[in-house]
Amino acid sequence: MMLWLIFMKPTINKTLTMMTKNHILGLCLLGLCLAGCQGRGHMPLITTPILYSDIDLNLFDYVPPHEQTPTVEVFYATNRQRHLLLDDEVRFGNRMDDRLHVGVSQVRLGDEDMTWERLNQASVTAERDKSIPVTLESVKSCGVLKNSLSGDLRPDEQWGDQAFAEAVNEALDHCERKKIKIYVHGFKVDFDHGVVLGGQFRHFAMREGVTIAFDWACRQTGWLYPGDVKRAQQSVPQLVALLDFLAENTQAESICIISWSAGAPIHSAALTTLRQRHPDWNHEQLFEHYRLDEMIFAASDIDNRTFMQAYKDFYDLPRSIIITICEDDAALAVARWFHGFSRLGAPDPEELTPYEMAELQQSFSAKAEIVDVTEDISWFDAITDPHHHRYWYDNCWISTDILMSIYLDLPADQRGLMQDPEHPRIWTFGNDYPSRVVKAWKDEIKRRFPANELPPEL
Repeated sequence: MMLWLIFMKPTINKTLTMMTKNHILGLCLLGLCLAGCQGRGHMPLITTPILYSDIDLNLFDYVPPHEQTPTVEVFYATNRQRHLLLDDEVRFGNRMDDRLHVGVSQVRLGDEDMTWERLNQASVTAERDKSIPVTLESVKSCGVLKNSLSGDLRPDEQWGDQAFAEAVNEALDHCERKKIKIYVHGFKVDFDHGVVLGGQFRHFAMREGVTIAFDWACRQTGWLYPGDVKRAQQSVPQLVALLDFLAENTQAESICIISWSAGAPIHSAALTTLRQRHPDWNHEQLFEHYRLDEMIFAASDIDNRTFMQAYKDFYDLPRSIIITICEDDAALAVARWFHGFSRLGAPDPEELTPYEMAELQQSFSAKAEIVDVTEDISWFDAITDPHHHRYWYDNCWISTDILMSIYLDLPADQRGLMQDPEHPRIWTFGNDYPSRVVKAWKDEIKRRFPANELPPEL
């Protein structure tokens, strides 16, 4: 089935077009103030993915001993201007810089009294007695990447290429799978958000691989959304510089990118830039050089039409492409009004012309998976996230699917998802998803390891 069939389902909030202009403006202003990709540094530990709460063994018992600690290491790359503190630590504010600062941070899961045993138990508990705070504990700078700056260093700066590469490679040396995961955040968050959320996902990935938060210089005020759309566009060369650096200087066997919301335009444009550099290379040559694996676009705030054009340019660059959509995403409804076109995370197929539909048929690749989560947003999610915009990490089913796709490299039909009977390129969860995903995980582990190396529970 061709890609255009993906979008042939009812989509978000068409009642917007029936409202008066004043009503829409009021809704827009309210949405920009309240419905952004909210996050200010500290946040609670995300809901336990069901892969950990519904299985009959504690997977965290298999975390490597040196990683059994309440802190988790997260690397960062940011184009925010830095502020040097008296204790030689750094902090990053909202001003946009013309260079990419890189370094490593420590994220703490729990308070100062948290032990690994208590964190282990909380990480496999579906309903916790109390929330677990997650905070940014420390930030250390390696310096500035050379390929991100055409000018000179400032007096208080240093080149960070060697130190950053050595730190990343040392971390990869301790990993069975040498995989780098890059998280590109959305709108209305500060520096801490990307690092803290990256730390959570690395924790629930059994501390495997290296996580890098690409922290572009957005601000935390809804009224500044138009200006931050431009900042996102200006941040594309910096993500390209990071991907170039990782390809040329690290031992990574593969690189995954997860972009959320307003991070999608940066993600998409960076892939297009890399692909256009090598028009004669095939997928095997591209993968050998860049090692780009899963490209995950979650609740993406990018024009549907803009993404479709970019998709035709870069679809053969990564190994796989996963797009999550939700019809009830109110934040993307507001973004649709502002931009005048539906967003990839909540697409409207009626906006595409027959010619554009035909073009998609010609460029579509079977590697793209669309996961429709509309029917799987529960009443609990509606309370915790009334805008349905943070579902990719707040919803324990959806976070489980993302973890399965990244850390087991499984396609949708092997991750416990169900094919939409009307549109084969759309995947959904179904009511029995918990039992199916646990079975899928066990089947894959049994396939990969000899019987004498498996836990007795399997």
